[in-house]
Amino acid sequence: MDSRTVVDLVLEFEDEVNNGGFHQFFNNSSGDNTAETVLALEEIGASVMADILKRAASRFPNGFPPKLRNERLATLWNNFPQTNEFRDLDTEFFAYPDDLSGLLAAYKGQFPDCFRK
Repeated sequence: MDSRTVVDLVLEFEDEVNNGGFHQFFNNSSGDNTAETVLALEEIGASVMADILKRAASRFPNGFPPKLRNERLATLWNNFPQTNEFRDLDTEFFAYPDDLSGLLAAYKGQFPDCFRK
């Protein structure tokens, strides 16, 4: 995965969870890229955040949300009809166990030609 994609996935993950928790992340198109987002978090060194996302994803039947949005939405709303169903993991995320801003800045610093100031 290229460095811009890594950054975009991490930023989208952070925005979605901050705006509506993991339920919103999985509800929106960001959930199409759950597996890739885990890899992006690991790539920048956000191993705790990656673990939180993995645990959220593992709550789905078959241990992972469907990649296709229509299937994921049906599964999400059938199994997690309340938007607070991931509240415990939302709380873990909101504690920011990994400094996403700092990790992203350090990661981007490895690719100065891609991320000019």
